[in-house]
Amino acid sequence: MTALLAVALVVAACGGGQQSQQPQEPAEGGETPQEPSGPTQVTIAQFTAPNQVFHPQLTQSAYDSDIAGLIFEPVLQFTEDLAFEPNLAEYEISEDQLSVTFRFKEGLVWSDGTPLTSADYAFTYLNQMHPEWPGPVQSIVASLRGGQELLNKYNE
Repeated sequence: MTALLAVALVVAACGGGQQSQQPQEPAEGGETPQEPSGPTQVTIAQFTAPNQVFHPQLTQSAYDSDIAGLIFEPVLQFTEDLAFEPNLAEYEISEDQLSVTFRFKEGLVWSDGTPLTSADYAFTYLNQMHPEWPGPVQSIVASLRGGQELLNKYNE
């Protein structure tokens, strides 16, 4: 029943509702705004109930990941040919390919208006490296340079 409710909620949230039939006013400069091309409604259906864990670093199923992807903005995203594309940050890979530098776009804020900082992003990784972290990504983060040493420090 919970799964059905979750799917119904997602589908309803994607609904278009009633459209206003009022003519659009010409934009500044005398041009009439163009109607959007392409679909104006997206319907998403899942065939298995999500575990209802919609935190991107805690999801352990594709179903939860799909829903989390609708809620959270990724730092990078994939293009149609599976290349990385900047979303919240530009990035640069060092010549030796041992480090990646992210430069966040200006003006990014949390939902309460607090500016997003690089310290927030670093916190995500440090938090995931803590031995009491319940998520599945600790071993991935531990493979980063200095990651295992930090895990050892937590375990002492």
